[in-house]
Amino acid sequence: MFERFTDHSIEIVNLARSEARRLGHAEVGLDHFIIALLDERSGVAGQALKEVGFTLEATRQAVKDLHEPALDKPAAATPLSEQAKQVMELCVKAAEKINDRSVGPEHILLAIIDQNDPTIRSILINLNIDAAPLKARTTYLAIEHLTPVSSVRQRVVDFMNSSNLDTPYTEDALTALKIAQDRARLASFPLAGTEHLLIGIVSGNSPVARELLWLKGVNVTLVQEQIKQLIGTMFESVVSDVGYTPMARRVLMQAQFEATRQKQETKVEHILFGLLSEERSMAAQILRNLNINPTQLRLELMVYSRPAKDPYEDLEF
Repeated sequence: MFERFTDHSIEIVNLARSEARRLGHAEVGLDHFIIALLDERSGVAGQALKEVGFTLEATRQAVKDLHEPALDKPAAATPLSEQAKQVMELCVKAAEKINDRSVGPEHILLAIIDQNDPTIRSILINLNIDAAPLKARTTYLAIEHLTPVSSVRQRVVDFMNSSNLDTPYTEDALTALKIAQDRARLASFPLAGTEHLLIGIVSGNSPVARELLWLKGVNVTLVQEQIKQLIGTMFESVVSDVGYTPMARRVLMQAQFEATRQKQETKVEHILFGLLSEERSMAAQILRNLNINPTQLRLELMVYSRPAKDPYEDLEF
């Protein structure tokens, strides 16, 4: 069951067992995992829990209030509850859903949220916390934190560190970026992510990038439905100033790198190329859910956007 679990995840399981025993409970429930994730101070899951309002003390008290009086003497063995066993299996799928090979604490938290367990619902109500922002924040942090530095990205970073890039965007590219930020703002996201860049490209005026996506059946409605299914909405209040997530900024950096390399202004096609280079981004996940291979689409984009060759350039007069 635990073959793909990271050392941090194994530690969470052990912390949850210790918490159940400390409280004198007969089984390790999902509520004990929440406490363990909060107590694991350096992890992405703990960060997400704290950002939406969880505290260790309040959560412990909420868990105590939900259980029968503690056992006088803890059992020799504290087994996982049936719900906890199911989560241990589902967190593998949670990791695969965002294209990660190993199971970290954040995937355990995502699986717990998806279970919609009555005990966890009671804790959320007790602490006046909504599950949707928690899932959204955990998903974002999981993707941002676990994306490895690829050779392509490292090449871009090296280039950026050694060059003074100031490649202007075309009008079409600026329009796509504005649409991305507007879509993020309307959905109450404080930062525009790669998924919003994808909407900007599909909604924009690029004769190449937009049409290539349309030919694959990608449209604004489908992308918005995928965003809702994967991460919901971020916050309740509408934000005014919208920036970009770290991954979206890397996409734009890759786009500028490609434009500079080709001695062109930064076009929508360059933004799409950067988007397809981030294989663990939310946009790439959306495309995979729509049965589109981002790597294959990037190759098609390179062919599709290649300038037409002058038929007379090789002739000698």
